[in-house]
Amino acid sequence: MDDSALHTCFDTVVLPAGRVALLGAGREGESSYRLLRRLYPRLPVTVCDRNEKVRQAALWQADPYVDFSTGDGYIKAAAAFPLILKSPGVCLKDWPALLQNPSLTSQADLFLRFFGRQCVGVTGTKGKSTVTHLIHHLLQGEFPCLLAGNMGIPFFDILPQLTAAHRVVCELSSHQLEQVHTPPQVGVLLNLYEEHLDHYVDFEAYQRAKLHIAGGDCLVVNGDDPLIAARLQEWTAGRQACRPLRLAGCGTAAKAATAYADSPQVQVLDRLLWRPEALTAADGTPVFRFDAPHPLIGEHNERNLAAALLAAAQAGGHYGRMLPRVASFQPLPHRLQYVGGYGGAHYFNDSISTIPQACIAAVESVRRLPFVDSVSCLIIGGFDREIDYTPLVDYLCANPIKSIIFVGAAGRRVQAALEACNCLPAHALCTDDYAELVPWAAAHTAPGTACVLSPAAASYDRFRNFEERGEVFMQLVKKQFKI
Repeated sequence: MDDSALHTCFDTVVLPAGRVALLGAGREGESSYRLLRRLYPRLPVTVCDRNEKVRQAALWQADPYVDFSTGDGYIKAAAAFPLILKSPGVCLKDWPALLQNPSLTSQADLFLRFFGRQCVGVTGTKGKSTVTHLIHHLLQGEFPCLLAGNMGIPFFDILPQLTAAHRVVCELSSHQLEQVHTPPQVGVLLNLYEEHLDHYVDFEAYQRAKLHIAGGDCLVVNGDDPLIAARLQEWTAGRQACRPLRLAGCGTAAKAATAYADSPQVQVLDRLLWRPEALTAADGTPVFRFDAPHPLIGEHNERNLAAALLAAAQAGGHYGRMLPRVASFQPLPHRLQYVGGYGGAHYFNDSISTIPQACIAAVESVRRLPFVDSVSCLIIGGFDREIDYTPLVDYLCANPIKSIIFVGAAGRRVQAALEACNCLPAHALCTDDYAELVPWAAAHTAPGTACVLSPAAASYDRFRNFEERGEVFMQLVKKQFKI
């Protein structure tokens, strides 16, 4: 996309403001700066960030039109600007007035405002990265496609490649959706679980942020999630004068789609039902059989496939051409990633797991693999964000695992809860040191069984992110077995 086309979009926002605050100077803040400076060489830009060191970044050292507001008052300073471009990582939980300020926007908000008709947007507590990449993979045979969003590709970075022919498949976190006012053409809402409670005043605020994905030409929903059904009822009730919500439902019964079938506020476009043997159309006709070659481990990933197929079809893809592409999809790392079989045992890296439900799904998925006898060692815990671990504790009481390693504050909380229920495993280790836990796991994982890293907790107590945690685990496993 050339500069004249970009000016047509951005001039309407930037020129009336005359000056811009970049709220957050991380990857997305730097991306916003590069675009603004490309289009507006003399635009006054103020970089607002808690970290004083951002002033030293080489990116803006030679720019006389850049100013800074750093330290504890950086949010208050940004709030005074006529245009505020917020990065997703900046938490405004304690700034409710700023959250409602019309001057506040973001890359996701502006990109969807200008190019939302070309976009498929994917959100949900878990599975959104996999589904985003699946949709991209399925549509690549149909259209030129680009990826952007929460997987680490700022929206503004793809503008040079973007043409009117492209489909853009976007992974959207709740932090990105918080500022979004224009939904993508096709939205996908996979699930709602407790997550990021440190960023929101309560769980409902997190859910409401996710619902900003709704309102385009179609919303693909998980029909088995009761929280989605409840939020959609509220969403439609608050928009009686708007056009009907257009849904495509996936799940065992596509409840959220069928529940609104008689409502004038909802139009059901399509459904895919999950059954143990296949994804089927509403009339029971198989669409994709699970005995066909495919790389997706676990029922949760089979359901992810249903959502991806529905979304890709609503974006213009054709089932007959997309289904053969499923077998060639490459699963993303750190999501039930098979590390290898060592000493006769099997090791899995599910470091992406940051909530109890993800850990439960991982254990169930590995247990069902034909080459695994059982899960005999589980590694859980990490940074404690005060989410409810009752579902995981109940699961482990009902489905005992012989050896469990408890890591970090979250792991110790689960350990205490299991002890209170008299459900401690036969063998337990409490440690924060992965160099210690891997040899212990190797000694407590019997041949034919599996060791699963599925922490059900964030990684920030010991690692930069879940990717680093997963990489460290895999390296230590290979070192343990001298691979």
